[in-house]
Amino acid sequence: MGDSLVLLGAATATGAGQSKTLPVDTNDHVFDVSVVDADTSISALSVAIEVTLDGQAINDANAKWAQLTSHTFSAGELTALLAVFVKLDVPCVRIRANILTATGIGAGDTVTVRHRGRYMGRP
Repeated sequence: MGDSLVLLGAATATGAGQSKTLPVDTNDHVFDVSVVDADTSISALSVAIEVTLDGQAINDANAKWAQLTSHTFSAGELTALLAVFVKLDVPCVRIRANILTATGIGAGDTVTVRHRGRYMGRP
């Protein structure tokens, strides 16, 4: 599906990743979350996407974050090791992913969250 912006790469525990700045103001957002479950131990996984209006001069720890959307993996998504979800008509520039729940995550297990916005393939 072309280029993507990695919001959280190969995370191994709950918590927020470092914020990213989208390449252009983007209103429509597609997120995909891929999982490596080395020992088939992950039984629950939920991810939040958070945004801030604070500028780049404010570090992540001091920024005021709001939840744009969240997603809890279904049994089928856990089996497929992939979830895709969409949030439309919400402009934002600074964004991050936050793993809220990762029950059963262990050695060799990782979670990667990517943003694929409407800016993909635009000149």
